[in-house]
This record gives sequence, C-alpha cells and structure tokens, in this order.
Amino acid sequence: MTPKQNKKVNKKVLEPIEPKKKLIPTAVKNQKSQLSSLPLTHENIALRAYFLSQSRRSLGVAGDAEGDWLEAERQLSEESLQKNKD
Repeated sequence: MTPKQNKKVNKKVLEPIEPKKKLIPTAVKNQKSQLSSLPLTHENIALRAYFLSQSRRSLGVAGDAEGDWLEAERQLSEESLQKNKD
C-alpha cells in the first residue's frame, strides 16, 4: 500500500493497490502445451520439475526440489492417464 496525503486533515491515508495481473508470454504458453503431452521419463520429469520450480519461485511460494519433482511426476502421470482415456 502506498501512503497518500489527505489535504483536509494532513494525515497519511493508506489505499489498497490492486494486484498486477501476471501475463504469461505466448512462448511460455506454447511450451506448457508441448510439455503436457510428454511421456513419463526421467528427463521429462526433470524438465517439468524445473518449470514448476521457476513458477513457484517467481510467485514467492515456499518449496523444495523434491516437492517439485514429486509434483512433476504426479502431473505427468495424470496427463498420461488422461491421454490414454481419450
């Protein structure tokens, strides 16, 4: 929040700032769509974990490499099951 001078009372008034919308570049969207169809291999899990880590860090969310790896495995397994159902 940023302070703003109130002219009548000469006190600082705090006004909420609306959060900025996070814009995702088209190239990143294309990478994500390409990654969603990857088979469950060590290399693909590592790649997905890397992107999860980058996203988590940019948002300031706590976590670690092991959690990113497990989440990557879960996501790729789920996507593989979804793909096999279709």
